[in-house]
Amino acid sequence: MRQVHAYLLPEGEQGVEDMRIKHLCQSLDVIENEVRIYIQGIDFQKRAIQPHECPFITLNGKKKSFENAWKEILGEKELDTDF
Repeated sequence: MRQVHAYLLPEGEQGVEDMRIKHLCQSLDVIENEVRIYIQGIDFQKRAIQPHECPFITLNGKKKSFENAWKEILGEKELDTDF
């Protein structure tokens, strides 16, 4: 089972990056993945994650950029040109 944990900014401060991470996590199968979404100020305090800055995602405890997490979780995707 793969652990996928997302650390997001407070609701009022969330931007595009937070939404991308949240959408990626919500699209995963919860039977095959341990998915957790943490929100700063509700689930954790900013000082608890220093020196990291929100938003970010961890896979099996290792911090990943959104692009690297996307590749590891969903793999390489090609654009569909048949439409």
